[in-house]
This record gives sequence, structure tokens and C-alpha cells, in this order.
Amino acid sequence: DLLASTVFKTILPRISGGKAKEVKAGGLQFIQSIAHRGTQAFLPHMPKCLQTVLDALQEETEVVTKQAVAAIRTLIEEYAGPYPHLLLPRMQQALFFDSEDARVFAMELFFYMCEKLGEAV
Repeated sequence: DLLASTVFKTILPRISGGKAKEVKAGGLQFIQSIAHRGTQAFLPHMPKCLQTVLDALQEETEVVTKQAVAAIRTLIEEYAGPYPHLLLPRMQQALFFDSEDARVFAMELFFYMCEKLGEAV
């Protein structure tokens, strides 16, 4: 599977271990784009990717955190309605990040997800 290979061998390592902030932000942009355009193709990979994207909220670089927030918002928009069970556990764990800024981002995104769930009902 070319998508799985690209995501797990190239993109996620760039997000989690990339040296340059632009590399991390680019990986997050890829996740955002593929989640929006290839919803069903990306679905099997989304839970594993979500944790890496959530972890990017703990970065100190604004360009990375902004891109992480945008990617998570897209994941919520595409998957929260039909697949809340895939998002909820990891979103709840993110509320307990060590970094206060990351917790604030996680809280805002958690509330956004709750709003989307409310709209879906």
C-alpha cells in the first residue's frame, strides 16, 4: 500500500523527528490534505496518525502548532461524526499534556469536536 508506506515511513517520522520546523509543518499539511481529500483511503491509518499530530501540539514553534491545530480540525471535521470512537480516546489523553499551551490547544480542539458531534446528532 503506497499510502501506508508514505505515511508511516516518511511523513510521520518527519513530523515527530524532523529537524526543521518547516519539515514538521509540511508533514502536518500532508496529513491535513490527505484526510480531507482521501477520507476513506486514509481512514485505516487515521488513528495512528492522530497521535503523532496531537503530539505536535507540544512543539514550541508556532508554525508547527498552527499546522497541527489545522490538521486536527480537519480530522475532526472528516471523522468525528461517523467515527467518534476513533478520535475520542486520543483527544481525551491530549487534555493531560505536560505543556500548558498544548493542553489549551487540546481543550479548544476537544470542544470543537464536541460541537461537531452535537451537529451530527
